[in-house]
Amino acid sequence: MKVAVLGSEGQLGLSLKHQQPLDVDVTYYNHKECDITKIIDLKKCLNQHYNFVINASGYTDVEGAEVCPDLAYAINAKGVDLLAMVCAQYNIRLIHISTDFVFDGLSSSPYLITDKTNPINVYGQSKLEGENYVFKHSSYNQVIRTSWLYSPWQNNFVLSIIKLLQNNKYISVVDDEIGSPTSALSLASYIWHQIMHNCFEVSPIVNFCNKGFCTRYQFAKTIAKLAIKYHIILNKVKILPTTAKQLNMLAKRPAYSVLQCDVANNQTWQIELQKIISKLAG
Repeated sequence: MKVAVLGSEGQLGLSLKHQQPLDVDVTYYNHKECDITKIIDLKKCLNQHYNFVINASGYTDVEGAEVCPDLAYAINAKGVDLLAMVCAQYNIRLIHISTDFVFDGLSSSPYLITDKTNPINVYGQSKLEGENYVFKHSSYNQVIRTSWLYSPWQNNFVLSIIKLLQNNKYISVVDDEIGSPTSALSLASYIWHQIMHNCFEVSPIVNFCNKGFCTRYQFAKTIAKLAIKYHIILNKVKILPTTAKQLNMLAKRPAYSVLQCDVANNQTWQIELQKIISKLAG
């Protein structure tokens, strides 16, 4: 079994490395080693008889995508088109990571894989276009949609909140966006399980998120509680609820983006969050 991971220095790429099974031959490529927007890079790196390519790369700056839409589309859409084309040429199965932001957030129940997509920001639109390109060249591939991803590494909501808690007496967090926080380590374990047990005939698109849901405000409150428990922060910081409108951000976010996920042995977001916080505490 030979696997290539693209985006090796992102939080999912690092999580895949951390959770890698012992009996899999994996090559990790960072952005400089394999830029998915350059076909010469893709052909050079992927002409190695791989069974799978995991695309953990992507442009994930939701606000930045509104300012630089061409860059977001170049990586999340056009780059995926090139990647899927090369994978098809080399008979490699592509596993591509997508997002809950392909939905508009108007639902009041968890989104099914069959629900109509309708992204409301550039990031979501570019990711949806990327999903379509995944299947343009081969029905052999799979898209995994996930949500509110975080890890002990890189930039994410958990690390940002902890930093704010360490440096402020109070912070404000939106209380009108609902989703399912998901540990990148748990997503990495799921991906490896899919590969090792050849579970890709179940559906071309699957949802993976940790069980349960919350608002970002509730998520931040839980992060603060655990950060105090594990002595990452020493003093209680007041966390104030606010609204997305009050923060006046460039990109609209789905108000409700919970994904229906029926993965066996999947833990709640609270349990997975505690694992990450304890890991940060050393």
